[in-house]
Amino acid sequence: DDYSDGLCLGFVIGVLDISFDTRLYCLEKATNKQIVMVIVKWMRANPEELHFPAKWIVAKALFNVFPCRDE
Repeated sequence: DDYSDGLCLGFVIGVLDISFDTRLYCLEKATNKQIVMVIVKWMRANPEELHFPAKWIVAKALFNVFPCRDE
C-alpha cells in the first residue's frame, strides 16, 4: 500500500543520507524508486540475510548491486 511504500522509501533515503560519504556504493544515475526496487529484489534473493539490522541490509544490497569502480 502507499503508506508502506512511503515508509520504505523514507527509510532507504535516511540510510543513504547517513552513508553518503562512505563510498560503499555509487548511485549517480539511479532514481530513488530504482534504488528501492533493487533493495527489495536483493532481499527476496537473499532471505538468509534478513535477520541483520535493516540499515545493514540496505547498505549490503546497494554495495552488491552498485559497487564503486576504480577508474
